[in-house]
Amino acid sequence: MSAFDTTVRRFTDVANCFKTLTKLSLSLSFSHHTGNSVASALSSATNLKSLFIEGDYEMFYDVLGPVSVFSAILGGCRFTNLRSLLMAKLSSGNIELLEFLRHSPLLNRLTICEFALKEGLWQEVALSLRAIFQLKRVKFDALIGGISDSYQLGFGESYSIDPQMVEDFFLRNGDNPFTEETVKLWNDKTRDEAGNAQEATP
Repeated sequence: MSAFDTTVRRFTDVANCFKTLTKLSLSLSFSHHTGNSVASALSSATNLKSLFIEGDYEMFYDVLGPVSVFSAILGGCRFTNLRSLLMAKLSSGNIELLEFLRHSPLLNRLTICEFALKEGLWQEVALSLRAIFQLKRVKFDALIGGISDSYQLGFGESYSIDPQMVEDFFLRNGDNPFTEETVKLWNDKTRDEAGNAQEATP
């Protein structure tokens, strides 16, 4: 289901079909989460083994007050058979993100890209995830927020994470790549490499 566009009532009607799905790719715009209809429908997809869910850039920032965008899309969902998860262009606090992921104990492939952490730190999230899961493949990139209280990016700015350090951290118990120091070093390195490549271009 890509670029899904329908009424709330029709979206709720497809919940029965979700019960038999094992794979789902879903792309949503900011307007599609009204009244938790998406979460209500997705909560019936209890047999999912693979989920790709993508929001849009408006979903980076919570404007709903007591109900977050993340909760409106995935709140109450329990994908206990999930093995593979890709989430992009979404936002959440650390508590609701971890609460959602904890209900997928079989998860072994995780990709989080273009994701804004509104509360908490990514390094704390990563430590919790490593304690919960035995991941085989993992990727974090284009993250927003959650570095440290003293290291703040401008509105809408994202940062990348050293992919080798991410793999070493989750697969081989390596150092945490989400600390302020390692984030700065990696982003300085990638900027320098990009600048040198641009200068070398005739």
